[in-house]
Amino acid sequence: MQQNRVKKILREGGLALGTHVGGIPDPQIVELIGLAGFDAAFIDMEHTTFDLHDVQAMVMAAERVGVTPIVRTPGFDPAFILRLLDMGVQGVQVPHVSSAAVAREAVKAVRYPPEGERGMAAGSRAANFGKTPLLEHMAQSNREALLACMIEDMEAVEQIEEIAAVGVTPIRSDAITIACTLCRSKVVCSMSIKAASKPARPISSTICGSGMPPTCVPSASPPSRRIFLTRFCCIALSPSCACG
Repeated sequence: MQQNRVKKILREGGLALGTHVGGIPDPQIVELIGLAGFDAAFIDMEHTTFDLHDVQAMVMAAERVGVTPIVRTPGFDPAFILRLLDMGVQGVQVPHVSSAAVAREAVKAVRYPPEGERGMAAGSRAANFGKTPLLEHMAQSNREALLACMIEDMEAVEQIEEIAAVGVTPIRSDAITIACTLCRSKVVCSMSIKAASKPARPISSTICGSGMPPTCVPSASPPSRRIFLTRFCCIALSPSCACG
């Protein structure tokens, strides 16, 4: 695994910027993201038809232009996460992390022993097909692999302090999904957005206090949604944030 550009920026106290690939299964999109100057390409497998072949091509494109490929998984599945990491994915974003227990299991899935329980594959693409010595590959992967947990449910909001204490790299809160859980009709309305702002405020404060970098999403959306999203969840990774 090559050096993780996003983690390098975070270690140096900087701000890492990334953008979504969208639903287009073309590695050239990732190349354009890198050439445009972004630090990360977000590849969504939860809300798209991407398969592992699509992701593999995008990972190779990300390596070519030197950006961090971060994949949002369809759900939490250690075996699926292992396949992503073995192909060279540098960042895994797990949706609907509802408790500290799930966050701890996610850490185990991403890290090799003694930090986790990731299965070993000395001849994987991430290990340069065996060219990189196994112990060196394990240490490098534990150092460079990024794990992001998504806070999308009220159960998770209520346990945000415990989740943050697990020590996952960034934590992302999804305001719109939280708003949906508060709106019985499952339609995102202004009332649910306002209601979601109450639990989102302690999320922001807790993440800041834990020292974990928060993540954010772009603001290309209607004004009321944009104001809320840019405050609590943007597609940016930072080692610090403005609380309150």
